[in-house]
Amino acid sequence: MKLVRLLCIPAVIAATAMGAVTAYAHVATVSNVAATCQGGTKFCLTMHADLEKSEGRDIIVKVVGHKGDADTSLHTFTVHLAPGQQDISKDKDGHNLCVDVTPGQFDSFKIMISKPEGSDLDLTVEGVDDHGVITIPGTKCEAPSPSPSASPSTSTGSNVSPTPTPAAQALAATGGFDYRFPLIGLPILVAGLALLLVTLARGRRSETK
Repeated sequence: MKLVRLLCIPAVIAATAMGAVTAYAHVATVSNVAATCQGGTKFCLTMHADLEKSEGRDIIVKVVGHKGDADTSLHTFTVHLAPGQQDISKDKDGHNLCVDVTPGQFDSFKIMISKPEGSDLDLTVEGVDDHGVITIPGTKCEAPSPSPSASPSTSTGSNVSPTPTPAAQALAATGGFDYRFPLIGLPILVAGLALLLVTLARGRRSETK
């Protein structure tokens, strides 16, 4: 009986060791959590992950907006980690890790990364505070500054001369004398002389009779 008990001790130790190895066989590290803002209306996340000795495991990424003393849960993503090192920007269903926001809506964003309940994943997240939160300033999603409107430039004392009109150019070529008026009066003068000659001719005919 004592022999059986003695043999049970190594068996228990071996089983405990195997359980410990199994429990910590799936080790993952998440780092370089960063955010970008697209057009001031979409807050998007990227991160790097390294999963060791695993067929693949899921993690939970929760995005919370913070304003004043209030927190607003924006979205919770499920992200699948493949074995090895990888850059992550999409969730398990292939959607970008983005949430819709209003420019200036939040002072900051809180990112919480965890493992699903009951998961055997040994997860380490770099860059978190004592509460397991990564805080990103809200300035990531401020309203874009309006571009200044272009106004016509005005210069004082400009030496640029106005372009002369064709009429002014013609006057300049003739020394300032406008030949248009004599040309207009010439037909009138010819008509007057013709009328005068006709009148004189009729007068002579009348005297002859």
